[in-house]
Amino acid sequence: MEKAYQNFFRTVKNGGKAGFPNFKKKRTGGAYRTQFTNGNIQVEARRLKLPKLGWIKTRGQQDVQGKVLNVTVRRVHEDCYEVSVLCEVEIPYLPAAPKFAVGVDVGLKTFAVMTDGKEFDYADNPRYYRSTLKKLGKAQKTMSRRKRGSVRYGRAKTKLARIHARVVNRRQDFTQKLTTSLIREYEVICTEHLKPSNMVKNRSLALSISDSGWGEFIRQLEYKATWYGRLVSKISPYFPS
Repeated sequence: MEKAYQNFFRTVKNGGKAGFPNFKKKRTGGAYRTQFTNGNIQVEARRLKLPKLGWIKTRGQQDVQGKVLNVTVRRVHEDCYEVSVLCEVEIPYLPAAPKFAVGVDVGLKTFAVMTDGKEFDYADNPRYYRSTLKKLGKAQKTMSRRKRGSVRYGRAKTKLARIHARVVNRRQDFTQKLTTSLIREYEVICTEHLKPSNMVKNRSLALSISDSGWGEFIRQLEYKATWYGRLVSKISPYFPS
Protein backbone atom coordinates (compact mmCIF):
# COMPACT_ATOMS: atom_id res chain seq x y z
CA MET A 1 0.00 0.00 0.00
CA GLU A 2 2.89 2.33 0.80
CA LYS A 3 4.40 1.72 -2.61
CA ALA A 4 1.05 2.49 -4.28
CA TYR A 5 0.80 5.85 -2.49
CA GLN A 6 4.43 6.74 -3.30
CA ASN A 7 3.81 6.07 -6.98
CA PHE A 8 0.65 8.16 -6.88
CA PHE A 9 2.26 11.24 -5.29
CA ARG A 10 5.36 10.95 -7.47
CA THR A 11 3.17 10.90 -10.60
CA VAL A 12 1.05 13.84 -9.44
CA LYS A 13 4.15 15.88 -8.61
CA ASN A 14 5.51 15.31 -12.11
CA GLY A 15 2.25 16.33 -13.74
CA GLY A 16 0.96 12.84 -14.48
CA LYS A 17 -2.60 11.59 -14.35
CA ALA A 18 -2.30 8.50 -12.18
CA GLY A 19 -5.46 7.64 -10.28
CA PHE A 20 -5.75 7.44 -6.51
CA PRO A 21 -4.95 3.92 -5.19
CA ASN A 22 -8.02 1.74 -4.76
CA PHE A 23 -8.45 -1.12 -2.36
CA LYS A 24 -9.09 -4.52 -3.86
CA LYS A 25 -12.65 -5.67 -4.08
CA LYS A 26 -14.01 -8.36 -1.81
CA ARG A 27 -14.40 -10.77 -4.73
CA THR A 28 -11.10 -10.78 -6.61
CA GLY A 29 -9.91 -13.19 -9.25
CA GLY A 30 -9.72 -15.97 -6.66
CA ALA A 31 -6.01 -16.84 -7.04
CA TYR A 32 -2.89 -16.85 -4.92
CA ARG A 33 0.75 -17.85 -5.39
CA THR A 34 3.13 -19.66 -3.02
CA GLN A 35 6.91 -19.58 -3.45
CA PHE A 36 8.91 -22.75 -2.97
CA THR A 37 11.14 -22.50 0.11
CA ASN A 38 12.63 -25.24 2.28
CA GLY A 39 10.48 -27.99 0.84
CA ASN A 40 7.14 -26.40 1.72
CA ILE A 41 5.69 -27.71 -1.57
CA GLN A 42 5.64 -31.39 -2.49
CA VAL A 43 4.17 -32.97 -5.61
CA GLU A 44 3.29 -36.66 -5.79
CA ALA A 45 0.98 -38.82 -7.86
CA ARG A 46 -2.59 -37.50 -7.61
CA ARG A 47 -1.87 -35.27 -4.64
CA LEU A 48 -0.11 -32.02 -3.79
CA LYS A 49 1.13 -30.56 -0.51
CA LEU A 50 0.74 -26.81 0.00
CA PRO A 51 1.56 -24.62 3.01
CA LYS A 52 -1.29 -24.35 5.57
CA LEU A 53 -3.48 -26.63 3.44
CA GLY A 54 -1.49 -29.84 3.71
CA TRP A 55 -2.05 -32.67 1.26
CA ILE A 56 -4.85 -32.16 -1.26
CA LYS A 57 -6.07 -34.56 -3.95
CA THR A 58 -5.53 -33.63 -7.61
CA ARG A 59 -6.83 -34.93 -10.93
CA GLY A 60 -5.38 -34.82 -14.43
CA GLN A 61 -1.92 -34.10 -13.06
CA GLN A 62 1.18 -34.19 -15.24
CA ASP A 63 4.61 -35.35 -14.15
CA VAL A 64 6.59 -32.50 -12.58
CA GLN A 65 10.16 -32.21 -13.85
CA GLY A 66 12.98 -29.89 -12.87
CA LYS A 67 13.17 -27.44 -10.00
CA VAL A 68 9.85 -26.21 -8.57
CA LEU A 69 9.76 -22.41 -8.30
CA ASN A 70 6.20 -21.61 -7.22
CA VAL A 71 2.62 -22.86 -7.26
CA THR A 72 -0.42 -20.82 -8.32
CA VAL A 73 -3.90 -21.86 -7.20
CA ARG A 74 -6.77 -20.34 -9.17
CA ARG A 75 -10.49 -20.78 -8.74
CA VAL A 76 -12.20 -21.57 -12.05
CA HIS A 77 -15.70 -21.63 -10.56
CA GLU A 78 -17.41 -22.48 -7.28
CA ASP A 79 -16.31 -26.12 -7.08
CA CYS A 80 -13.31 -26.25 -9.41
CA TYR A 81 -9.73 -25.11 -8.78
CA GLU A 82 -6.67 -25.19 -11.03
CA VAL A 83 -3.13 -25.60 -9.73
CA SER A 84 -0.19 -24.45 -11.87
CA VAL A 85 3.30 -25.60 -10.86
CA LEU A 86 6.08 -23.45 -12.31
CA CYS A 87 9.28 -25.44 -12.85
CA GLU A 88 12.72 -24.57 -14.18
CA VAL A 89 13.78 -27.14 -16.78
CA GLU A 90 16.03 -27.36 -19.81
CA ILE A 91 14.01 -28.16 -22.92
CA PRO A 92 16.08 -29.85 -25.66
CA TYR A 93 15.61 -28.74 -29.25
CA LEU A 94 13.67 -31.01 -31.56
CA PRO A 95 15.51 -32.84 -34.35
CA ALA A 96 15.41 -31.47 -37.88
CA ALA A 97 11.87 -31.21 -39.19
CA PRO A 98 10.74 -33.18 -42.25
CA LYS A 99 9.94 -29.95 -44.13
CA PHE A 100 11.68 -26.58 -44.09
CA ALA A 101 9.15 -23.74 -44.38
CA VAL A 102 5.40 -23.22 -44.63
CA GLY A 103 2.99 -20.31 -44.68
CA VAL A 104 -0.09 -20.49 -42.48
CA ASP A 105 -3.15 -18.39 -43.20
CA VAL A 106 -5.83 -18.36 -40.52
CA GLY A 107 -9.45 -17.83 -41.44
CA LEU A 108 -13.03 -18.18 -40.28
CA LYS A 109 -14.33 -21.00 -42.46
CA THR A 110 -11.13 -23.04 -42.16
CA PHE A 111 -8.99 -22.21 -39.17
CA ALA A 112 -5.60 -22.86 -40.77
CA VAL A 113 -4.61 -23.21 -44.43
CA MET A 114 -1.05 -24.31 -45.21
CA THR A 115 0.71 -23.18 -48.39
CA ASP A 116 2.00 -26.69 -49.15
CA GLY A 117 -1.53 -28.05 -49.26
CA LYS A 118 -1.14 -30.20 -46.14
CA GLU A 119 -4.38 -30.69 -44.25
CA PHE A 120 -4.56 -31.49 -40.56
CA ASP A 121 -7.46 -33.49 -39.19
CA TYR A 122 -8.36 -30.65 -36.85
CA ALA A 123 -7.62 -27.65 -39.12
CA ASP A 124 -11.32 -26.84 -39.61
CA ASN A 125 -12.67 -24.09 -37.40
CA PRO A 126 -14.68 -25.83 -34.64
CA ARG A 127 -16.45 -22.66 -33.34
CA TYR A 128 -16.72 -23.87 -29.76
CA TYR A 129 -18.40 -20.76 -28.36
CA ARG A 130 -20.92 -20.35 -31.17
CA SER A 131 -21.95 -24.01 -30.95
CA THR A 132 -22.65 -23.54 -27.22
CA LEU A 133 -24.71 -20.34 -27.50
CA LYS A 134 -28.03 -22.15 -27.09
CA LYS A 135 -26.89 -23.95 -23.96
CA LEU A 136 -25.33 -20.76 -22.58
CA GLY A 137 -28.52 -18.77 -23.17
CA LYS A 138 -30.59 -21.35 -21.34
CA ALA A 139 -28.19 -21.40 -18.36
CA GLN A 140 -28.07 -17.58 -18.18
CA LYS A 141 -31.85 -17.37 -18.33
CA THR A 142 -32.15 -19.88 -15.49
CA MET A 143 -29.66 -17.95 -13.35
CA SER A 144 -31.43 -14.63 -13.96
CA ARG A 145 -34.66 -16.12 -12.56
CA ARG A 146 -33.04 -17.18 -9.30
CA LYS A 147 -32.85 -14.97 -6.25
CA ARG A 148 -29.35 -13.54 -5.93
CA GLY A 149 -27.52 -15.06 -2.98
CA SER A 150 -29.76 -18.12 -2.68
CA VAL A 151 -28.64 -21.75 -2.91
CA ARG A 152 -30.39 -22.24 -6.25
CA TYR A 153 -28.70 -19.10 -7.59
CA GLY A 154 -25.33 -20.54 -6.62
CA ARG A 155 -26.08 -23.81 -8.39
CA ALA A 156 -27.18 -22.01 -11.54
CA LYS A 157 -24.08 -19.83 -11.44
CA THR A 158 -21.83 -22.87 -11.11
CA LYS A 159 -23.55 -24.57 -14.03
CA LEU A 160 -23.02 -21.50 -16.21
CA ALA A 161 -19.37 -21.28 -15.18
CA ARG A 162 -18.85 -24.93 -16.08
CA ILE A 163 -20.12 -24.32 -19.61
CA HIS A 164 -17.75 -21.37 -20.07
CA ALA A 165 -14.83 -23.40 -18.65
CA ARG A 166 -15.54 -26.24 -21.05
CA VAL A 167 -15.50 -23.85 -24.03
CA VAL A 168 -12.10 -22.51 -22.91
CA ASN A 169 -10.67 -25.98 -22.33
CA ARG A 170 -11.82 -27.30 -25.70
CA ARG A 171 -10.38 -24.29 -27.54
CA GLN A 172 -7.08 -24.64 -25.68
CA ASP A 173 -6.90 -28.34 -26.52
CA PHE A 174 -7.52 -27.57 -30.19
CA THR A 175 -4.85 -24.87 -30.48
CA GLN A 176 -2.29 -26.84 -28.46
CA LYS A 177 -2.59 -29.88 -30.75
CA LEU A 178 -2.47 -27.80 -33.94
CA THR A 179 0.54 -25.69 -32.90
CA THR A 180 2.46 -28.75 -31.70
CA SER A 181 1.88 -30.48 -35.04
CA LEU A 182 3.16 -27.43 -36.94
CA ILE A 183 6.26 -27.13 -34.76
CA ARG A 184 7.12 -30.79 -35.26
CA GLU A 185 6.48 -30.70 -39.02
CA TYR A 186 8.26 -27.49 -40.14
CA GLU A 187 11.46 -25.56 -39.38
CA VAL A 188 10.13 -22.12 -40.35
CA ILE A 189 6.50 -21.06 -39.98
CA CYS A 190 5.32 -17.82 -41.58
CA THR A 191 2.12 -16.19 -40.37
CA GLU A 192 0.41 -12.87 -40.92
CA HIS A 193 0.96 -10.21 -38.26
CA LEU A 194 -2.68 -10.08 -37.18
CA LYS A 195 -4.28 -7.45 -34.97
CA PRO A 196 -7.45 -9.11 -33.60
CA SER A 197 -8.20 -6.11 -31.36
CA ASN A 198 -8.73 -3.99 -34.47
CA MET A 199 -10.48 -6.71 -36.46
CA VAL A 200 -13.21 -7.25 -33.86
CA LYS A 201 -14.41 -3.69 -34.48
CA ASN A 202 -16.35 -5.17 -37.38
CA ARG A 203 -19.61 -6.02 -35.64
CA SER A 204 -20.58 -8.55 -38.28
CA LEU A 205 -17.47 -10.67 -37.69
CA ALA A 206 -16.57 -9.81 -34.08
CA LEU A 207 -18.10 -12.96 -32.57
CA SER A 208 -16.55 -15.29 -35.14
CA ILE A 209 -13.10 -13.68 -34.81
CA SER A 210 -13.16 -13.83 -31.01
CA ASP A 211 -14.38 -17.43 -31.10
CA SER A 212 -11.48 -18.47 -33.35
CA GLY A 213 -8.73 -17.45 -30.93
CA TRP A 214 -6.15 -16.36 -33.50
CA GLY A 215 -4.10 -14.41 -30.95
CA GLU A 216 -3.70 -17.45 -28.69
CA PHE A 217 -2.75 -19.56 -31.70
CA ILE A 218 0.10 -17.18 -32.64
CA ARG A 219 1.22 -16.90 -29.00
CA GLN A 220 1.52 -20.66 -28.66
CA LEU A 221 3.44 -20.92 -31.93
CA GLU A 222 5.95 -18.31 -30.74
CA TYR A 223 6.76 -19.79 -27.35
CA LYS A 224 6.94 -23.35 -28.71
CA ALA A 225 9.28 -22.18 -31.46
CA THR A 226 11.53 -20.66 -28.79
CA TRP A 227 11.45 -23.87 -26.78
CA TYR A 228 12.17 -26.31 -29.59
CA GLY A 229 14.51 -24.32 -31.86
CA ARG A 230 12.10 -23.32 -34.61
CA LEU A 231 11.45 -19.94 -36.25
CA VAL A 232 8.13 -18.09 -36.50
CA SER A 233 8.16 -15.17 -38.94
CA LYS A 234 5.36 -12.62 -38.98
CA ILE A 235 4.51 -11.05 -42.34
CA SER A 236 3.21 -7.47 -42.38
CA PRO A 237 -0.58 -7.29 -42.89
CA TYR A 238 0.04 -4.76 -45.69
CA PHE A 239 2.37 -7.06 -47.61
CA PRO A 240 0.60 -8.59 -50.67
CA SER A 241 1.41 -12.18 -49.71
